[in-house]
This record gives sequence, structure tokens and C-alpha cells, in this order.
Amino acid sequence: MSTTETPSQASRSGDAHVPMVGDQHTRGAMALIALFTITPLLALFAAVPVAWGWGLGWVDVGLAVLFYYASGLGVTVGFHRHFTHRSFKARKPLRIALAVAGSFAVQGPVMRPTSGRWPSRPSASPGTTPTTPTRPAPATESSAANSTPRPG
Repeated sequence: MSTTETPSQASRSGDAHVPMVGDQHTRGAMALIALFTITPLLALFAAVPVAWGWGLGWVDVGLAVLFYYASGLGVTVGFHRHFTHRSFKARKPLRIALAVAGSFAVQGPVMRPTSGRWPSRPSASPGTTPTTPTRPAPATESSAANSTPRPG
């Protein structure tokens, strides 16, 4: 990307290394982002000394840390690695535990129809599956180069 191109011009010209967030934000937008990210943390730090001993103790802190890590593992290992990609096999008790732990984050149900890959959806026409493309993918330069047989 040259110094005179804007990020939108660079993406149109084919440069793949365009930052998603650049110097495009106004000072007002940056101030709001800072306000909405820093204020909750400051409120937490202010609330702990006020509530300590009256409704907040070490047991509460331990439970908060435990559930924070459990929901993080449930989302990353359970929802993403296991339920989305099926990158490992898990027995039923572990699947249930990962689903429950991931649900602590309140990001939606474990199974939902996405990308047309819902397993029980009937196919559009006989002989096809729900993930069968309805039209052929356009040929690209790289796919044509990779599909030609090598002399040998």
C-alpha cells in the first residue's frame, strides 16, 4: 500500500495487508471506547473495598475465579474446538460438562443452525446433502494451476 492510498483503495487494488483498525477513528470515538472499557474495571476496583466483609469475601472471589476459568475453557475447548470443529472425541460426561461450562458465558446454545450445516435439515433436492453446493465454485487462477496434471 503506498502512502497516498487509503485502506479502502488498497483493498480494492488487491493488497491483502490492510489493517482493520487504523487511524480512521475520531477522538470522540476513541474517548467512548476508552470510557466503556475502563469504567467497568474502575467500578469493580471501587466496589470491592466497599463490599468486602458485607456480602463479599474470599469464597466469593474464589468462586468468581473458578467460574471465569470454567466458562473460558467451556467456550474455547468446548464450543469452539469440540462442538464446532470436532477436533477431538469426547465421551458423553465430558461433552455435557463442556456444554454446561461454555453456557456459563451466555453466548447462545451449543447447537444452532449455522452455515447451512444443521444436520437434520432436509436437502433441497434428491441426491444432495445440506452442504452440497448448488452451483459450481468459480475457477480461480490458483485452483486451475493446482488441478493441472504435472508431466512426469
